[in-house]
Amino acid sequence: MIGGLIGKRRGDHSRLGFALRVVTVRHLGMFLADPLDVPVELVDYLAEQLGIEDRSCVKQYTEREKTKLEHAWGIQQEYGLSSFAAVESELSAWIVDQAWVTGDGPKASLEGAIAWLRDRQALLPGITTLERLVAEGRQAADRRLRRRWPTR
Repeated sequence: MIGGLIGKRRGDHSRLGFALRVVTVRHLGMFLADPLDVPVELVDYLAEQLGIEDRSCVKQYTEREKTKLEHAWGIQQEYGLSSFAAVESELSAWIVDQAWVTGDGPKASLEGAIAWLRDRQALLPGITTLERLVAEGRQAADRRLRRRWPTR
């Protein structure tokens, strides 16, 4: 399946850049802002797998911003990945519910949110976005608790 997608790309730089996008989104759950911000060993490995002799051609991949965006969109469509924006409100509600029911700390809530996103094949946002959602969710659960059982 993915070999056919890579084969449709014109130029070694495009095929190698596309392959990097696929590998990183599948491994990290997000597209990197700079698709070339990966270990050189990964570039070498993928170049070898694709039969690309000049691995340095990948530097051309970032020259056209639209290519990166088009590739990300195509990969998202092929793998059925949801954008974070599409699930953000549902995740926020889940975080509040989990904070209310479990009383888990921020680390467990953050790990749970990541698992929730992965289970739904949704792209992960940056860590600060998730940390903010968890903090807001825990605060909402605390407010709910205070409304229900006010202190005297």
